[in-house]
Amino acid sequence: MKITKYKDGSYQLDISLGFNSITGKRQRKRKSGFKTIKEAEIAGLELRNQQERNILVQNSKVDFKSLRVQYFESIRHTKKQIYLINQKYSFDKHVFPYFKDANIKKLKTKDIVEFQAYLIDKRLSNNTINKLIINLNQVFKLAVKNRLIATNPVEDVPMLRVEKQKMKFWTINEFQQFYELIQDDELVLKVFFQTAYYTGARVGELCALQWQDIDFSKKTISITKTMHKKKGGTFLDTPKTRSSIRKIAIHHELILTLKEWRKEQKRTIAVNNDTFVFQYKDIPPVRDNFSKRIKPICQRGEIEPIRMHDFRHSHVALLIELGEDMLIVKERLGHSSITTTIDVYGHLFPTRQEQLASKLDSVLKKSGQ
Repeated sequence: MKITKYKDGSYQLDISLGFNSITGKRQRKRKSGFKTIKEAEIAGLELRNQQERNILVQNSKVDFKSLRVQYFESIRHTKKQIYLINQKYSFDKHVFPYFKDANIKKLKTKDIVEFQAYLIDKRLSNNTINKLIINLNQVFKLAVKNRLIATNPVEDVPMLRVEKQKMKFWTINEFQQFYELIQDDELVLKVFFQTAYYTGARVGELCALQWQDIDFSKKTISITKTMHKKKGGTFLDTPKTRSSIRKIAIHHELILTLKEWRKEQKRTIAVNNDTFVFQYKDIPPVRDNFSKRIKPICQRGEIEPIRMHDFRHSHVALLIELGEDMLIVKERLGHSSITTTIDVYGHLFPTRQEQLASKLDSVLKKSGQ
């Protein structure tokens, strides 16, 4: 700390505050206008105190790379494999390169806010940025829990506003137009998209279906697992929630299409009860095999494309059109709570309110009121 006296009798404080936690460059603070040396000294001590508030509780030194390893090891036995794969991918792509040389005990909220701004400049969506900040918050929560740092620099960072996107779905007529655009030699696509539209199953659940999961006599499909893609291949996992394990009733036309596809499938690969239903090569099916085909098929006609997940939304819209209630929707989708179903799809029910009002009018007229 250096204090210099000016010709006018005032004093300037020049103090070193260590190194920037991100860039590694030395930080200096200069402040002038002090009337006495004592004022300058007090100001210098206060700056030092502010700098040291986020001190290392333990004397052991842990860099950000080591903290990353500790965090993922801590959740290895409590999270699903796909969660770990996705979290590691996002963390290593966006978070680790930014903080890899950071001194974790020197990081402050302003550093995290600057990181948030950096992600905004990269044109990531607000939703993606929020997920990265939440993930980073969990990493520093672990550092506080293990007494590596005194305070979490992420916990006071505000989340970005996320606009709720308008849900897209196809009506039964739109789906039938899409279905007619699929060529006869693309039977696997016909049966896959038909199954997706009429069951509302998640794409991973569809890819994981084996012939043993289909009971043709009882006309049901059993959802017991999901397929995920990883580097070098695929793997099966339990569904998203316990409630995702379910049986879905299917109609006669879909039964016929599935049987027709199984006969065709046998012309290409060996088929038994363990064979994946939508497999058409010697490797298991993955979502990209189907999701990337939607737009090209739509371009054969005048159909506005939807995402693969929108087939699930379309199934809900179809159920509502058929007059089914929320409980049936919940059971077919495999939601763990009716609240989830209402939160996601409640806005699709306004016509049911109108129907109820019409029924009330009819009842009142009959009663003479």
